[in-house]
Amino acid sequence: MRLARAEGLAVKLLVPKLLYPIAERIYADFFASLRQCAVVEQSHQGQLHKIIRMWVDVPAGFASLAKSGANPFTPDEVLDTLRAMTAAASASAGKGAAK
Repeated sequence: MRLARAEGLAVKLLVPKLLYPIAERIYADFFASLRQCAVVEQSHQGQLHKIIRMWVDVPAGFASLAKSGANPFTPDEVLDTLRAMTAAASASAGKGAAK
């Protein structure tokens, strides 16, 4: 979060204490203020991402950053994803403004 904010990226973090059953109201309130979101999880199949999509209305830019194995995500991996998502959103917004 510190690295992303230092680069001027607007980021928020939700760390669930319970993965299932889904706390629908908590997720819905959190997603209500977002245009895009990355679910970062140490799971090859992105299980949390799929479960959330089943139970909660999610932002259009709802992406999964999933990874299997014993090596956790590095801050740079997450930051690169946030940069890419921000760049894609900016490019998309620019195309909409050009119409």
